[in-house]
Amino acid sequence: MKKSIIVLIVIVFIVSIAFGCKKTDEAGLSGKLAEEGTGSYKEEELPDSVPWQDAEYYIGNTITVYGPVVDTKHFGSEGEGKTFLYIGKAYPEPKALTIWIDDLDREKFSQDPKAYYYGKNISVTGLILDSNGSPYIEVTDPTQITGGQETAEIAPEKEILIIPWIEAGNYIGKIVTVYGPVVATYYDETTDDKTTFINIGKDYPDPDGFSVWIDNMNRTNFSEAPEIYYYEKSISATGLIVEIDGIAHMEVTDPGQIMVLEEAREAVVQEETLEETAEEPVEENEVVEQGSMAPTIILEVIEGPAFSQLGDNTCYYRVKAYSAGDPSPTISFNKDDSMGSLGKDIAQVNLHNKGESFTLEATATNSQGSASASITLIHTCQDHIPILVKNDTGGNLSLSISGPGSYSFSIPSGQQTIYVIPGTYNYTARGCGGAVLSGTYDLSKAGDEWRFWCQ
Repeated sequence: MKKSIIVLIVIVFIVSIAFGCKKTDEAGLSGKLAEEGTGSYKEEELPDSVPWQDAEYYIGNTITVYGPVVDTKHFGSEGEGKTFLYIGKAYPEPKALTIWIDDLDREKFSQDPKAYYYGKNISVTGLILDSNGSPYIEVTDPTQITGGQETAEIAPEKEILIIPWIEAGNYIGKIVTVYGPVVATYYDETTDDKTTFINIGKDYPDPDGFSVWIDNMNRTNFSEAPEIYYYEKSISATGLIVEIDGIAHMEVTDPGQIMVLEEAREAVVQEETLEETAEEPVEENEVVEQGSMAPTIILEVIEGPAFSQLGDNTCYYRVKAYSAGDPSPTISFNKDDSMGSLGKDIAQVNLHNKGESFTLEATATNSQGSASASITLIHTCQDHIPILVKNDTGGNLSLSISGPGSYSFSIPSGQQTIYVIPGTYNYTARGCGGAVLSGTYDLSKAGDEWRFWCQ
């Protein structure tokens, strides 16, 4: 006997609606949908829209998929290439949904899709196809994409490595954060591409240097001229490192990829002084510590603001400290509600009241000195309500919902209270030995019950 997954929501007087999904070995079938008491069924009915995480289950179907654009690229010569919008995760993550836009179709857009949609929440309608195991939609008309006005809150899927500029050449093809002093900048309006160059560590064409490139179309995203604003400052830049003519460089499309760390003139002067004095003879009994470097440190929110599922109105942040120095620095925080359970370089801050704030400070220390960084965190989580999920499938239930908020739950057999922002959600449930159920539910009343079982 085949199994199916049933979902039931009980509201106030236990008025119920049941949904069933026929178990199948072929991913992407939505199965049967029935309202209890009517006896009517619709075979393989597709939901109106699905989150990007579920795109792979609808390959071969025309459907609307929504999510944040976390990266954008253009490959090929101008006029003969393609623009790629990566939703949810950046390439080459196999579960990422990619939007393909041919250059001939790109001309139909009033703004360059590569720059306009970066970091925005969008919905895309089209036929989902498969390319080397990853889902994609080819867009030929701007009307296939809606949204783009709302900036997405993109939480990192994984930690991004932070490295000094001198090591950039070792990370070709990787997405990393590179930091160092800006020693030269160039912007030539007479060239065809009008690219802005920000050279870090050493000036072009020194092969050991690192260069940040900003093309003319993306240059308009910056409020100040990059070649002036970043000159002689210490910065960090996050993105994909590629190699051209033997030199590591990174293309920046958005000002958010660059962070100013400090004024770098003094650092550059000190470096030049060290180079000049290095050739002087060392006095007898004088000890010179080779390779020593005072610490540097920056902070990044890797999770949050996120609402705790403990039901205590806690809004939490998780912050990672990235440091460099020789000897390797030790890091201390002025608060860590995780009590070190997240790792030595990560701290959690719990905020219990709406609007409450806390300034997290981290200090990196080694034998050459210390450096500090701080970040102010504010309780901005929206109010959540409890929903009781009853899992009567006899096994584990995987539940993903997207709407006013996005959540993923793993519900063991039995019952569990989850906390969500009230509203209407698109959901996908998996259980009963592989059955999949997708649909839309109204979760707007505290104390509602949501029941799943197999039949």
